[in-house]
Amino acid sequence: MKRAYIGMVMWMIVSTSWIMGSFTEKCQTAATTSELIDCLSADVREREEKLARMLVRLHGLLDKEASAQLKRAESAWEVYRDSNCLCASGLHAGGSLEPVDLVACKDRMTDDRLKELKLTYKEALGTAEK
Repeated sequence: MKRAYIGMVMWMIVSTSWIMGSFTEKCQTAATTSELIDCLSADVREREEKLARMLVRLHGLLDKEASAQLKRAESAWEVYRDSNCLCASGLHAGGSLEPVDLVACKDRMTDDRLKELKLTYKEALGTAEK
């Protein structure tokens, strides 16, 4: 019975991996769902802070019109990210993996957004942005 339970848990984690990509190294050691959610939530906060810093920098580099367009684009992206992740987490609606899916999706999408902005605005950002 215990072996079947462990197998089921592993299947759920693997089935969730398409949403999550890969856990950050520090989150791979989480022993409980609650620890995993806390770890991933901390990652999301760190990425969101990095994104906010990048946006402040970009707004300072862009002219008024481009800055306003970026602000509208960022607002639309946030709505999209939150809606997309809410939908994706519905795959495990009511289960213990639902909040894991939600926060992992936000983590992955926020990381992807950082990469996208770096690529799109690489000339404006120069080589100083990492």
